[in-house]
Amino acid sequence: RTRDEQIEIIRKKVSMIIGVRAVYYLQAAKLAFQNDDIGAAFHDLSEGYGFIHSLQFTRKSDGQNPYFTATEVSNFIETLKEGNGFWDIEASTLDEMSEEIAARFDFTVSEAAN
Repeated sequence: RTRDEQIEIIRKKVSMIIGVRAVYYLQAAKLAFQNDDIGAAFHDLSEGYGFIHSLQFTRKSDGQNPYFTATEVSNFIETLKEGNGFWDIEASTLDEMSEEIAARFDFTVSEAAN
């Protein structure tokens, strides 16, 4: 029983790390774009892309359901690739994605961005 409870805690924390890092990199990319550091922005978006892709493999504490479905993740990825891809991404889009991810995991964007 104790073992199973600890497994659930670890599963939730590991899943949260993926969410936090996705938001961290989206926000880092936004800041890099604002500073005209395109290389850093693309690096951060690439890292964020990987963490966003991983969201579908996270598990809520019930052990069965992901925090984000494969369809939701696909929608995030399609949004990142719209138009001319990373070149066309808007800061508001990065903020919206960040807010949605943070809300699902119950942390704030500012907590993840630091």
